[in-house]
Amino acid sequence: MEHVPVLLAESLEYLAIRPDGRYVDFTTGLGGHAGAIAGKLTTGCVLALDRDAESLEQAIENTKGLHDRMIFRHAAFSQLDEAIRGEGWDLVDGMIRGLRR
Repeated sequence: MEHVPVLLAESLEYLAIRPDGRYVDFTTGLGGHAGAIAGKLTTGCVLALDRDAESLEQAIENTKGLHDRMIFRHAAFSQLDEAIRGEGWDLVDGMIRGLRR
């Protein structure tokens, strides 16, 4: 089954992605939004977090070819600050959170 991210164009427009920016998708799910953000980066990076290990593995599979601009971490939303600081980041340029059905 193909994964279709909800409100993708609107999300990307709202984030106003900079090619060298740092972004966090803290409910990565199957990787649709995180992959789309990574696709707009040159030297920037997306930190892709999810508490569901199986979803995160699927996101890794779904974003092949973009991994040079992505970092994947198995983490819950409550670990967001720890995950960001764990990458040595003090600030990010944008964050996104998807909704689960």
